[in-house]
Amino acid sequence: MQFNEGSTLITETDVQLEAGKEYAFTYIQEGSVGIFYLDDVSLTVRVYGVSGKPIRLYAETNTVTFTDLREYTK
Repeated sequence: MQFNEGSTLITETDVQLEAGKEYAFTYIQEGSVGIFYLDDVSLTVRVYGVSGKPIRLYAETNTVTFTDLREYTK
């Protein structure tokens, strides 16, 4: 996971993904705590100053297609 438009690495974990397989994910941001769930893997991060700011998702040196994205806010 990166911050400052991808210039600052704040956390990472290895996950083996299969090409052509669909994966479900959920990202929850509550104040300074973010939790990213990808099937049975989770990654937690604390980032200050992000409340109310957009979250960007991307695939580095890969291709990804996001479908049925939904955003929920209080």
